[in-house]
Amino acid sequence: MNSRWLDPILAVARKEFQAEWQSKHGLAMGVLFGFVAVVAVAFGAAGQQLTDSFAASSLCTVLLFQGVLVLPRGYIAEDEQKTLDLLRLWAPPRAIVLGKLLFHLPAQVLTTVVILVIFGGLSGLAVDSWYVYLLAGVLESVCITAAVSLCGVLVLGASNRWLLVASLSIPLLLPQLAMALGALRAGISGFPATSYLFGLATFGFLSTLITVMLGAVVLRRHDGGILGE
Repeated sequence: MNSRWLDPILAVARKEFQAEWQSKHGLAMGVLFGFVAVVAVAFGAAGQQLTDSFAASSLCTVLLFQGVLVLPRGYIAEDEQKTLDLLRLWAPPRAIVLGKLLFHLPAQVLTTVVILVIFGGLSGLAVDSWYVYLLAGVLESVCITAAVSLCGVLVLGASNRWLLVASLSIPLLLPQLAMALGALRAGISGFPATSYLFGLATFGFLSTLITVMLGAVVLRRHDGGILGE
C-alpha cells in the first residue's frame, strides 16, 4: 500500500484517537460497562465454583453488549454532529473505514483483555491456558468490531440509529457466538481449541473484508447509509 492510500488511513485513525482522547466517552463507557458487568457476575458467583460453560457464556454476553454499546459511535457520532460529509471530502471512503477500524480494533482488543483479566481475577476462575483464553477474546474483538462497524455504516441517516445498530448487530454476530463460547471454554478447561480459534479467525477476517468493501460503497453514496433513505 503506497503513501497515497496509507496517509489518509493514518489521518482518519489519528483523528479518531484525538477525538476520543478529548472526550474519552467511548473508551471510558466501554471499560466501565465491562467492569461493572464482570464485577456483578463475579460477586454473584462468590464462594461457588464457576463452570467453564457459565464463565464463557457470561463473558461472551458482556463482550457482545459492550461492543454494541460503544463501537457504533465511530460513525453515528459523525452523522449526528454533521461532520460525515466533510470527512468524505477529506478522505476516500475506503480510507475512512480502514482508519476507523485501525483505531477501534486496538481499543476494543485492549478493553476485552482488561475485562477477561478482571473477570478471571475476581471470580477466582481457574484458567488452564491463558494464551488460548486471551487469544479467544482478541479474535472475538475482531469479529465484534467488524460487524458492529458495518452496522454503524448501514444505519447512517436513519432515525433510531442506536436501536437499529443493536437490532442488526446481535443477529449478525450470533453465528460466531458458538465458536467464541467453545474457544473460551477451551482456554478455561484446557481441551483442544484449534477448530474454534480457526472458526473465529475466519469469521473475523471475512467480516473485516466485507466491512471494508461494503462500508466504502455505502459511504460513497451521497445520502449516507442504506437504511437512512
